[in-house]
Amino acid sequence: MMESFVPRKTFAAASTPSVATTASGMPLRTAFLYHPNGVNVKKWHPTGDGKDFQLGETHQPLADFKDKLQIFANLDQINATGGEDGGGDHARAPGVWLTGLRIKKSEKDLRSNVSIDQIIAQHAGSLTPLPSLDLISDGGRKTGNCDNGYSCEYLYNVSWRMATIVCLLGSVNLADTTRRPHYKNNENKTDNTPEQNLEWMSQIEHWYMERFAKFVRRLDEAKDADGSSVLDNSIIMYGAGNSDSNSHTHNNLPTLVVGRGGGALNARRYVNAQPTRDPLTPPMNSGGNGTAPKVRGAPMCNFFLGMLEKVGIHGVDQFGDSTGKFTDL
Repeated sequence: MMESFVPRKTFAAASTPSVATTASGMPLRTAFLYHPNGVNVKKWHPTGDGKDFQLGETHQPLADFKDKLQIFANLDQINATGGEDGGGDHARAPGVWLTGLRIKKSEKDLRSNVSIDQIIAQHAGSLTPLPSLDLISDGGRKTGNCDNGYSCEYLYNVSWRMATIVCLLGSVNLADTTRRPHYKNNENKTDNTPEQNLEWMSQIEHWYMERFAKFVRRLDEAKDADGSSVLDNSIIMYGAGNSDSNSHTHNNLPTLVVGRGGGALNARRYVNAQPTRDPLTPPMNSGGNGTAPKVRGAPMCNFFLGMLEKVGIHGVDQFGDSTGKFTDL
């Protein structure tokens, strides 16, 4: 679906890269894949830093693509935290993940922000039959209260075409395999200890990463008209809106990018966006609504602004709660 067939004269004549186009004239593709409920942080993060890093247990299925992989630490979405809105982290996590602004706590009066994927679609969507493909691998609900007064639409959508309109086109049925549980130290599986539950959770994460690696491999095997792989000419972001699922924290969000962006990305790295904060520091409490660390990480929206430039979209200086551009991509 993402493979392209471009007339050779088209990219041979290209002189300067344009929006969503590589230097050789190939389509530069972006995709955002979301999984819910956080991760086993210790098994998610690599050891070492920069290009001298070793993959954590969760990412072993991506070992063949290490040269095209970047894993990021200490990216925060502060507007997903409770604030004055109280409970509802499971709604705020997906609702804020790609939008960066606090969602309105309501069952019917939806308020969010145009998501970063749709910002890209606004600039590059005219190049494709559909501006974007927006899919969910779980059954969606559009009505009712799904989390402490938040509409179900917040939980089942990460893509927003407008501040009040979500972008769901269709669903992909993966049968009961996508019903991913989250870890809580007071909810044991068959009398497991909290440590055993964490191990159980990491096995689930590993299974998801195997599925993701299969997708990445197919992109790498598909070839563009310039002889490079579709993966080389892509920016694929995989992440979550929760970090530690037991404490419902939204700092240090699990984030990785695979692909070379047509040569625009500096791949094969583990990047700490806030070097003064240890990504393995446990949350300050062990229940819901985890307390944010004293040292704030880099806003995820800064990261998104940096991504826009890699896609060839310039002149966007503010998005969500951004405070600048994170350019170390």
